[in-house]
Amino acid sequence: MAYLRCIAPGRDCPDTQLGRIVVRPEARGRNLGRELVKRGIAHNQARWPNTDIRISAQSHLQDFYVSLGFIAEGTEYLEDGIPHRRMRHKARG
Repeated sequence: MAYLRCIAPGRDCPDTQLGRIVVRPEARGRNLGRELVKRGIAHNQARWPNTDIRISAQSHLQDFYVSLGFIAEGTEYLEDGIPHRRMRHKARG
């Protein structure tokens, strides 16, 4: 019904990442996306506690991610023809 990737920090990106966050259309409206992102944040914070979490968010979902503690960075850009914004969730440490 929903899917999210938790990505470790690496050579190309020193932050952890949440990627490919999707909820099937027929499952939307049940807060599955919110719960999934919360679990992804908790997982990355537990596994890599001193590392920020970065996402590439679709611009129309920016307020959703802000409500979960993400901060918008930089300017809007196109990814696959869709406006996106880089966002960051600061490490707890």
